[in-house]
Amino acid sequence: MAVHLAFRFAREDYVCTTQIMKVYIDKQVIETASGSLYKAIGKGQEAIVEFEDFELLRNGFSPKQIRQMNRNSGCKLH
Repeated sequence: MAVHLAFRFAREDYVCTTQIMKVYIDKQVIETASGSLYKAIGKGQEAIVEFEDFELLRNGFSPKQIRQMNRNSGCKLH
């Protein structure tokens, strides 16, 4: 499997993808339902986002930003 690296993401960025279909552990490559391939560098970090906040995630807010907004506003932002 040849993987073209586009280097679109910086350190600490997160990725919101279509469904993950396969993970090639030995190559640290993730394949999604849309056919995209992502090369994982480092250990990464899992993020949990409430369903009602998912649109914020899709619109570019990071999980950390969403938590901060919800905490500061005292209510959900949608």
